[in-house]
Amino acid sequence: MKYRILIFIMALLLNACKLDSEVGTATQRFSDETIWVWIQLNVPEEQDSIESYYYYARINKDLYTGITTNKIEEGFILLRDVRYWNTDDVIEIYDTDLEKGVVTFRVEHIVHMVEVKNPPEAGYTYDENDPLPELTDQLKSNSVE
Repeated sequence: MKYRILIFIMALLLNACKLDSEVGTATQRFSDETIWVWIQLNVPEEQDSIESYYYYARINKDLYTGITTNKIEEGFILLRDVRYWNTDDVIEIYDTDLEKGVVTFRVEHIVHMVEVKNPPEAGYTYDENDPLPELTDQLKSNSVE
């Protein structure tokens, strides 16, 4: 019985170490400056499938720099003013019952993330597979994997 308790405590301590590094992005002090990005995320789903998400959003500039330079490799990323493609390739603002335009993902799920100078306007048509002409070359060279 003593060994089971000891193993449980050790597992809890080891898990707490990992938890600290994962929650670190949520508790780090970043500047208030944000930038617009185009981001692709691949999120594992049930039955070994992967769901891909493509968004335009504002994120913290320090967090963007940390992720793109591989200084931040795990944790959470908060996307603000999120815009997505509907089924007709029209940009819409992400809206749920809880929050308007805010989504949280894991940093580990980011496939591509590129800074965007001029985000798309809601209500206009853009091709999801060719997001904005200014991104085409950047996506080839600046992907976060």
